[in-house]
Amino acid sequence: MIRRILSICIPLVLTVALVLSFGATAKADNVKFAIVCEISGGGAPVGKNWERGVLMAVDEINQAGGILGKKIETFTLDTKSEAPVSVAAMKKGIEQKPFVVMGTIYSSSTIVNMSILEKAGIPQFTGSEAPKITQQGNQNIFRSSYSADLSMKKVVKWLTDVHQVKKLAIIYVNNAFGKGGRDALVELLTAKGVELVSDIPTEPGQMDFTGELARAKSTDADTLFIYCHEEESGRMLPAIREMGVDKKMRIVGHTTLLTADTIRLAGKAADGVQGHVGLSPVAPPLKALADKYIAKYNEGPDHNFFKAYISTYVVKALVEEIGAFDQQKLRDKLHNHTLYVRDHPNIMMDIYYDEKGDIDRESFLVEIQDGQHVITKTIPPLEPARFKGN
Repeated sequence: MIRRILSICIPLVLTVALVLSFGATAKADNVKFAIVCEISGGGAPVGKNWERGVLMAVDEINQAGGILGKKIETFTLDTKSEAPVSVAAMKKGIEQKPFVVMGTIYSSSTIVNMSILEKAGIPQFTGSEAPKITQQGNQNIFRSSYSADLSMKKVVKWLTDVHQVKKLAIIYVNNAFGKGGRDALVELLTAKGVELVSDIPTEPGQMDFTGELARAKSTDADTLFIYCHEEESGRMLPAIREMGVDKKMRIVGHTTLLTADTIRLAGKAADGVQGHVGLSPVAPPLKALADKYIAKYNEGPDHNFFKAYISTYVVKALVEEIGAFDQQKLRDKLHNHTLYVRDHPNIMMDIYYDEKGDIDRESFLVEIQDGQHVITKTIPPLEPARFKGN
């Protein structure tokens, strides 16, 4: 694989500078994929997995002959986990004229950078989950996972039907990602008659959660829902155990509470946590790929690896279905379109993309036991009729 690595920084005067660049000019018989993600800063763990997902898929594709005979060339731009830097990175990225851009992951970054790619006509595959991203009519952006509002429909059904939650406390990160998930969860649970007894925001990168957990513990909530980034979640879980919060209420969450990075940080304190995940390394469709990751990197993958890997193969699948590297045709084809594993094995699971670029597919309920996911239930797509061709 031909590889280029770039880094963007913004000094105090906000002058954008390209600080590192190497590699050959793209050959005429290659096609460029840009990776724009959180290589450094607070989002580095998720960015690491995302970049590895793209690169592993690209290596496989190139070794198998490429896409329509073209090899993929990649280059990476670091957002430093900051929204303004992500804008600069996207502007720098489009100068390279990539066919697609893979990223960003942080919702606050994607919200401010996606219009750049929309104007440039370069399709964007994002790891972000904030509902706002696909609610603005941008036909150029596609999810790699459920949006928060759609995934919360599955979460709420699980909480009310299985756990019969009556009173909920929620701790969420106060940014686009956290607020988007929090708002969707509260709206759906309120409609089900669940009482929100404690609604507690935290800050990205926060280190200590003693005050927030004390507030939650002082309520009569039967369930504490945590919706923060991986690093914050990994720091919060040991404090929950130390303060005995888990003795008073069940601890539940969505994907970021249950990732490999969260579990590594939390250690034994993660055991017993339950939640909904879109992708799990122990799910039968993904287990062999997870084992391949572990063999290469000597650690377990998180959902961002799978999201990026699958999205890279989605691009391959669409180009091959279209029969050309045509960005407009790719956008048109992927809306209201189902991709099947029988036709494209490396997408791992059947996927439907709706008119907004949101996806639908199976997902999983898991519990952490001995530091590993244990799948308690496979949840069907929100609209199984979309997969009637299966």
